[in-house]
Amino acid sequence: MHFELKNIYMNFENKGEKLQQALNEYKEAIRINPNNASAYNEIGDIFFKEKRIGDAIKHYNDAIRINPNEALYYRNKGAALDELGRREEAIECYKEAIKVDPNYTHAYNNIGIILENEKRYELAVQHFNEANRINPNCAIYYSNKGYALDELGRRKKLSD
Repeated sequence: MHFELKNIYMNFENKGEKLQQALNEYKEAIRINPNNASAYNEIGDIFFKEKRIGDAIKHYNDAIRINPNEALYYRNKGAALDELGRREEAIECYKEAIKVDPNYTHAYNNIGIILENEKRYELAVQHFNEANRINPNCAIYYSNKGYALDELGRRKKLSD
């Protein structure tokens, strides 16, 4: 991974010149090594943050093509698809991330969030439970589960 390049981007997010510098450096890394999946992924991240979602997905696809065994790349693509409202495709990407790494809690959590947004609270709770089982020390998973349970309780009260 290009730690220094990522720092350039993170420290100067959305600041034109430095952002372009980071993109140029990642592109140079790809020119030197066209199989640098990490560089494609990092470019995808920059495009995602710049709301260039189609470009982000293209670069995440390139990263996945080069290294299909990195769960992060599927998660990032899933987030981009979700941003476009393509939720079922996003869920499939998160499921691919879980196939690659069955302990990848972010993927379970992200599936849960999509299901929660679709008011599929029981399924959302199942995914938050799995994230909590794997990583019982992450407060956000409990918060997300709590919200889904709260909504389930409200629905039950309304139907009674």
